[in-house]
Amino acid sequence: MADLASSDRYGSLVEESSSNSTPRVSRSDPSTEGPIHVVVLFGGRSAEHDVSCVTAAHVLRALDLGRYTVTVIGIDRTGAWYLAESVMNALQGGPDSIPESLRVAGREVSPSMVLSAVQSSDLPVVILPLLHGPQGEDGTIQ
Repeated sequence: MADLASSDRYGSLVEESSSNSTPRVSRSDPSTEGPIHVVVLFGGRSAEHDVSCVTAAHVLRALDLGRYTVTVIGIDRTGAWYLAESVMNALQGGPDSIPESLRVAGREVSPSMVLSAVQSSDLPVVILPLLHGPQGEDGTIQ
């Protein structure tokens, strides 16, 4: 793994060299409990796409990066998935660096790539599908 940002109280952004890997913000203060990998999904195809982008921003501001490893995935209105690298970079600056509403942008990734990376993780994984409306609240994404 190559370090892309210096370590601070919010961790470091790491990117694995494999094209099948997913960069993520990592915890810098491990505890005896061990880290939990949180994958945040936001955006989506529904008319409530913009609401989801605001919801995700609020959730990310509340996450304690000392306890979690975080990967942020945005889903655009056509259903394409993107690794939200700019959001993950903003996390480095702390909660106040997160914009009021997230923008779906970054390197395109496939759902299978994300799921494969999650399944191969040694960490416990929690996926937060912060998708509103059809294909979110109806359980389709699950």
